[in-house]
Amino acid sequence: MDQCYKNPMSTDMAYLQYEFSSGITSTPWFSEWTVNSMREAINQHDAGFFYASSMAATHTWRLAPVLGALYQRIGPPLGIERAVHGAKRWNGKGLSEVVRSETEDIFSQNQAFHIGFLGSLFARIAMMGFAVIQHPWCPSEDGSLLIPKLTTWPAAATTWDSCKRRYIAHTLDGPVDIVDGDGHWTVIAPWGDESEPSHLMGAIRAIGMVAIKGGMAERDEAEYSAIHGLSKPIGYMPPNVTAKGDDGEGVAAARDFAAAVKGLLRPRSGGTFPHESKVELLEAKGQSHGIFEQIAKRVGSYVAMALVGQDATLGKGSGSSVYASPMFAGVKFSLTRAETRAAGVALSRGVARPYAALNYGAPELAARLEWLLPDLEADARTRAYGKRLALFLTNCSAARAAGFEVDQEEADDMAQRHGVVAPNLRKDLPPAPPSQVVPPPPAAPAPDA
Repeated sequence: MDQCYKNPMSTDMAYLQYEFSSGITSTPWFSEWTVNSMREAINQHDAGFFYASSMAATHTWRLAPVLGALYQRIGPPLGIERAVHGAKRWNGKGLSEVVRSETEDIFSQNQAFHIGFLGSLFARIAMMGFAVIQHPWCPSEDGSLLIPKLTTWPAAATTWDSCKRRYIAHTLDGPVDIVDGDGHWTVIAPWGDESEPSHLMGAIRAIGMVAIKGGMAERDEAEYSAIHGLSKPIGYMPPNVTAKGDDGEGVAAARDFAAAVKGLLRPRSGGTFPHESKVELLEAKGQSHGIFEQIAKRVGSYVAMALVGQDATLGKGSGSSVYASPMFAGVKFSLTRAETRAAGVALSRGVARPYAALNYGAPELAARLEWLLPDLEADARTRAYGKRLALFLTNCSAARAAGFEVDQEEADDMAQRHGVVAPNLRKDLPPAPPSQVVPPPPAAPAPDA
């Protein structure tokens, strides 16, 4: 392996072909979440322990704004077309093309690189700030090649070792160092390095408490609806009738009256009431229910900021002075660009390079995976170029109309100053017209002294 690669590839075939197991499911179970338990999970996440925060991330998906924003966040990486480029060795022909074609099969939809794998991968990158892939090498059907089996390693079975400056996998065989690029592990960490680990940019740190607030608001709103949603009948008993005293008939009548009033809550109900009694419907008159709508808007806004990078209040035309960054499929384009490029580089280094080394003994033949990102500013650049070109032509015409000779050298200089490509002047271009500038009239003779 080249010396420029920090983590050289392992030569231990038993290690490269072994598949570690964590014994932890992808959605670990946990009891009901509270403010304190969520805060503790985030604190542990910051310290490099991801068991609780991984479960907290899964728990937040119960809240509709979180789930919807997460769907939106991972949509672009799943939908953008990908390409596998061959190595430049031998001009990409011969064995280079063979390796490229075989690597393309590994990163195709009909292999382990399927849509479910990608969805899990980018969901973890968004929520946890990083993702770990395990890829033990298995012989092909004819035994001629070693093929990687791509699986995501659960974040719940991962910790960050601040001394080693790397992630640790907690397996049924004991703790194992996750050495990125050693042929068995690949780490996708778009937002950090050894000094600032990428998990500190996980969205769970920002939306964990917000999700708890949203869940509590939904619970309280349901209780409010149950208490204040229906009008309550209030009965006024006739004069001189009381539910207390020694009069047995009076007490029984009062009890029957109360039961009749309560029965008015039933559909198609009615009753017989004593003379001079009165029944009124008591309705909720306060505006306290409006706070639930305010909380819902705030929760949705904060979740959108954390997961898709921008909420509606920061969009163009909203009157906000905040810069609205380019969006793609509802997600800030810089997020999609960073995550897909980090994934392409990591998988090229961690999977494609070991494939070329293990099967052909030539890591320099490794192919390269790339997400084909759209050029969001192409139309704007085209319009800007058209304006500069029109200004260049206008100035050339104005110079010739003023009587100046515009040759190819002068046109090239003007084009460079306008930021456009100078066109080739015609050989039979007619000479510049005479200047249209009217000479000033001659000065009047000075009067005789």
